[in-house]
Amino acid sequence: MRSPSRLWNCTILDLEVDMSRLSSKLLAGLKSLSIRGNLKGRPRIPPGTTSELTRFSLDPEYLPSLAFLDSILPAAPFLTSLELEVREDGDMLSRDYTKCLQTITQQLLHLAVTIGESSSTPTSRASLDVTRFVSSRTSLKSLELCDCGTAYIKDVVAALRAPLAVLETELAFGWNDAGTGVAELAAVLELPSMAGLKRWRMADSSDWGGELSEDETTQWEEVCRAHGVEPRDERRFFTDYPAE
Repeated sequence: MRSPSRLWNCTILDLEVDMSRLSSKLLAGLKSLSIRGNLKGRPRIPPGTTSELTRFSLDPEYLPSLAFLDSILPAAPFLTSLELEVREDGDMLSRDYTKCLQTITQQLLHLAVTIGESSSTPTSRASLDVTRFVSSRTSLKSLELCDCGTAYIKDVVAALRAPLAVLETELAFGWNDAGTGVAELAAVLELPSMAGLKRWRMADSSDWGGELSEDETTQWEEVCRAHGVEPRDERRFFTDYPAE
């Protein structure tokens, strides 16, 4: 059994956790933290502590206090991956939380945005809140968009201010009801931030019905290759690094 001081991944689910009682060594050793439950208290992180955290996931229904973020983010110089979920109103975070996350703006390499069933339709557009957040992350190399339509993908990618290396998308149910979906995916590749794209992953979302047919997959793959982009599914291999 791994020592508690070497716990690498932690998901906080539907329960209440008092962060002030957790060991600072345990927190510093975490590589991945996903919050899906209620937190109270502020973690005791001594000055000068360096956390090994590389991946952080936030749910708008269970946002930790700003004091919690103010404690862990400055101590996380290796944090390069952030996962967020869009609220029912189409926005992600309040201004206070967005400001707090500015601490890690220049070190983020990967951003994942999940739209969610309650706010996702094939024609949903990205809110100004979402596009502003994305445009301020100037060091991003990888972007993941889950459960959205082509219009949403285009809005977010158009907001990027730096060239992407990897794009991963999971399409919403009914994404191609109008029959123009593949052409709209092709239009995304014409955006300035896609000029240096190396790989586009199309995740299998068959459980929700948002999958490409065989013909649509063929057309999408042909468009990708015509732009010098490698089309892939969600599977990953050790040879994918660093352009995952």
